[in-house]
Order: sequence, then structure tokens, then C-alpha cells
Amino acid sequence: MVPEHTEQEDSQSDDSAGPYPGASHQNRAAGLSANPFIQSALLILVTFFLYRSTLGGGFHFDDQVLLLNAPALGKSSIFTQFLNYEMGRPVTLLSFRLNHALGGNNPFSYHLFNVIIHCLNVTLLYLLVYVTLAGKQGTSTVPSSFAPFVACLLFGVHPLQTQAVNYIWARSSLLATSFFLASLNAYAIALRAKRAKGVFTTLGLISYMLALGSKPIAATLPAILLMYDLFFVSRFAWAEIMKRWRLYAVSLVVTLILITKVLLASESSKYGVGFGIEGITPLHFFYTQLSVIVRYLALLIYPADLSLDYDFPIATSLISLPVLLAFVLHASLVVYALLICRDKPLLGFSILWFYVTLAPSSSFIPAVDFIFEHHAYLPSAGAAFAVAALAGAALKYRRAMVLSRPPIVAIGIVYVCLVVLSAVATVRRNGIWEDDVGLWEDTVKKSPGKARPHNNLGNALFSRGSFTRAALEFEEALRINPAARCPSSKKLRRN
Repeated sequence: MVPEHTEQEDSQSDDSAGPYPGASHQNRAAGLSANPFIQSALLILVTFFLYRSTLGGGFHFDDQVLLLNAPALGKSSIFTQFLNYEMGRPVTLLSFRLNHALGGNNPFSYHLFNVIIHCLNVTLLYLLVYVTLAGKQGTSTVPSSFAPFVACLLFGVHPLQTQAVNYIWARSSLLATSFFLASLNAYAIALRAKRAKGVFTTLGLISYMLALGSKPIAATLPAILLMYDLFFVSRFAWAEIMKRWRLYAVSLVVTLILITKVLLASESSKYGVGFGIEGITPLHFFYTQLSVIVRYLALLIYPADLSLDYDFPIATSLISLPVLLAFVLHASLVVYALLICRDKPLLGFSILWFYVTLAPSSSFIPAVDFIFEHHAYLPSAGAAFAVAALAGAALKYRRAMVLSRPPIVAIGIVYVCLVVLSAVATVRRNGIWEDDVGLWEDTVKKSPGKARPHNNLGNALFSRGSFTRAALEFEEALRINPAARCPSSKKLRRN
């Protein structure tokens, strides 16, 4: 009896045979390049290469106050700091202590640590996207070969990440993202695993605790985990989710304890965040963040005019046109994500990830600084799922011959150009961060009407010995804000 063959099997057989004898070698090479370990290594190499110049950078902005003057390296134990939760990031402070023990006030180890964490985050994100795509196709299959790679490469080279990597004090965002992704990876594996579920669940919980100890933004993990379970594992079968109620109950208890501590600590507003900030109400802060989130979205799509210190006006009314339009945009995106989450779970999850992970810094808890690029670090990781969805769709249509080769080639060229342009912009932005004077000169150009950039440029010039130029910057800072803390211009001119 002659065995029957399907068209799919025949096409696969033809593809593997190839049109000429050497085709099998090409397929072997393609399989090697699609190896997840090789792709992970490439992601690390490319990311580290782009950020290698940051290793020669110095301390910037709050680094000089919070690290060089060492209040973050106090004598109290990490356990005591975690219980008191004064600064909300004991794990991050522990990493600074390790840097200080290794090199004192030499910034090299601090920057090296930041670059390594960013490379680790790119790898963890790759693993999460890989596991997610494998789970969508069935646990016994391999996801589209290059979809996770092309998605996470953009995250690694995107210029928006330069502040989180170069600004040492922003390490809290890097570390929180690391443990956040590690926890989500562990939970994602545990949800699908037939064995060792308890081991992976425990690893996930430990990683979650470490993420919370790095920065309170990690409190959004239970919500992300529930969405992940709903979208990719249980496929909207609530009965399946209820079987895991203990997992969500424990995560919720831990989160509520953290939120309580953060809210109690925020009453003092000691570190520029909290309900006691004069002149900024929770509602006004929320209105302002509606426009800030639009800026984050714009920077994700077109990362132009990046700045360390934005001059962002406070919004006091929802009915002003920019705020109202921003509200409509966000509401539309969230509703769209909810509507497509069954048919296009990757895209829906990506949009909701962005908004949920931004909530701790861009909602109702006031902060002196309305916008910082490193606040978008964890939220931007969610964009990888959207890119993976687009890449997977393109490959799917190509295999189904819906798209001919020219459109696929055009898409590939556009992607390569996007990666190259992003990489060039990242290298240039890293170059600006290398020098404190150059960094604040760039910031003054982009926020000329804000006193703090002029003041900090004056400090940088003063440290370099350019007293006349420093005096001019201090005078400008005082003109903009007479309450600014600047040295006497006359004294500076005498020097």
C-alpha cells in the first residue's frame, strides 16, 4: 500500500530538497542562524557594542547628589531599608553598594553594571517573546524563526533607552525590568509546564519580590501576569484561571503591602514624589500625564529631540484641547486593544502592557518631574510583542503566498533601515551623555525656558573652570526662576 502525502508534506519535502544540491547546506545555515542561543548572543553583542562608549562616562544629574554624597549608601541594612521602604528600592541600593565596594567613586563599574543589565533585559525579553510564540503555536513547535529576534533587537538599539542606561540613578528602572521579565518568564513556563511547576512558580515569586525591591513600578506584574494567562494560556477560559487563584492571591497580597508602604511614604514627598507636593494636585498631575504619555508614544515611533530635562507645562483642566485629544487617543487605544485581544492577542497585549506598566509613574501620584525617558523603559518592552506580531504576520502571509517576494523584501529593507537609524541615533545620544557640559548644553537647547538645565550647565561649566560662562547660565536660571539655588554671579566673575 502506497502511503499518501499531503500537499504540505510535499512542499516541505521540496523545500528541504531544494532546487539544487547545495540547498540543504543553505537550510542548515538558516537553521543555525535561527537557533535561539545564537540569536540571544547576537542581541547581547549588538547591544553591548552600541553602549560600549558609555563605560567612559561620568556621574550626571542626581547621581552626584544621591551617589557621590552617599545617602543611598548609608549604614542601615538592606533588610531594614526594605522594611522602612524609605526610598522604595533596597535592591537597587544594594547594587550601588557593590559598585562602591568595587571601585569607590569611579563611575566605570556603575556604567558597566547598567550596560550589562540592559543586555540582560534584551535577552529576557527575547526569551519571553519566544516562549509566548511557542505557546501560541503549541508547546511542541518552534515559533517563527526570526520574529522574537527582530522584535527584541529594536528594543535593544532604540534611542529611547539611552537615558535608562547612561543615567546611573535610573538603574532602578533597569533592575526592576530585569526581575519583572525574569518573574514573568518563570510564570509563563510554570503555566505551561507539566513538571516542576512549583519550582518555576517559586522562582517567579522570588523574582517578583526582587523587582519590587528594585522599584515600585513592578507592582503592575500581577495585572500583566493575569493578562498573559488570559490571552496566551487559558485563552479566556476563566475556569482555568480560577484553578490558579492561589498564585494571584499571593501576588495580590504582596502588591497591596507594597502599595500601602508606598502611599504612606508618599505623604512626605521627601524624594519629589507624593501627595504632599505643593502646587500639584493628583488630578492636575493625571491631566498632565495624559499629554506626557502621548510624548512617550511619539518617542517610541520617532525618537527625536530626546532630552534629560523636559520643560513640560502642567495641565489643570481636562477640557483643554491637547489634554482632551490625548484622553481620546488613550481611550481609543485601550478600547481597541480590548476588542482585538481574542483575534490578535499579541497586539492587544502589547498595547495594554504599555498602559498598565506606565500607571505607577503616570497616573495620580504627583511627582515634581512630570516626564523622564527612563519611565518608559519597562512600558516600551511591551512593544516587542507588537513587532513580533507584525513580523509573524508577514512571514505567515509569505508562506501562504499572499505576499509575493518583492513586498517581503521591501518590508525587510524598511526594518533594516529602521534598526540602522536607531543604532546610529543611540550612538550619537550616548556621545552626548559622555560629557556633562555637552549633556546640559543639549538640554538647554531643548528646554531653554526652564531654570534647572541652565543651573546645571552652570555647575558643569564651573567644575570645568569656565567661570564667566557659568555666571551667565546662573543669571539666566535666576531670571527664569528667582528662587533657583545658584551661586552669586559676582563671586563667580571674580574667580
